[in-house]
Amino acid sequence: LRNLAKALLAPEALGPELRGSAATEATTAVDEAMLEADLRRGPLSLLEVAAQARRVTPGFNLLVLVDQFEELFTYAGHAAADAETFVELLLPQRGRPEDRLFVALTMRTDFLGNCTRFLELPDAINRAQYLTPRLTHTQLEAAILGPARVFGGDVEPPLVAEFANAVAQTPDELPVLQHALARMWRTAMTRNPRKPHVDAACAHDVGGVKQALDQHAEEVFARLTEPQQRTAEALFCAITDTRV
Repeated sequence: LRNLAKALLAPEALGPELRGSAATEATTAVDEAMLEADLRRGPLSLLEVAAQARRVTPGFNLLVLVDQFEELFTYAGHAAADAETFVELLLPQRGRPEDRLFVALTMRTDFLGNCTRFLELPDAINRAQYLTPRLTHTQLEAAILGPARVFGGDVEPPLVAEFANAVAQTPDELPVLQHALARMWRTAMTRNPRKPHVDAACAHDVGGVKQALDQHAEEVFARLTEPQQRTAEALFCAITDTRV
């Protein structure tokens, strides 16, 4: 709820309308706390905040984008009540185009069933669901090559095909591929900063796509002191969620 208030008060959102152009950094925390309190007043609070802003600048559309919405399902205790309040703020606007308030949620498909935890959320999602399609092989190759070429570099063609094949059937591996490519790029940059070229040697140095994340984690872990390593081990055990 505080993050929502902070986003609404951003200069590119409703900041100029809600706190004026004379706002200073010193008033930011107070403004965020006050707006958070306003949002907690009831399910129509977000609509009322937008209406208040329209008295200063009429006619705008407001889009609220909630990324990684599935994180809401991990909250328990008092935070669970805040999650309920947050979802209730997003729901009343649906089906009312005259409010010019639009909400988009992104989440992993394996969490869709958890939406039943919130009373009216499943109905809202059923009315406006869009499943992101898998990337084609050509699109995967473009995602691998494109960033390197934007910055004046390249990726060896056999590696492009190998990497695309490695994640073609497992979309969840895309972040792993991204991490591995970033590590390979840094290696290529040290060898030729003017025209980095990701080749088999770069891939080998970071452990390839399959081992790059493990190798990086081991490097970071090795730099910790022994007490820090024990703490890190306990933390990783605490945040690991094993689901069948």
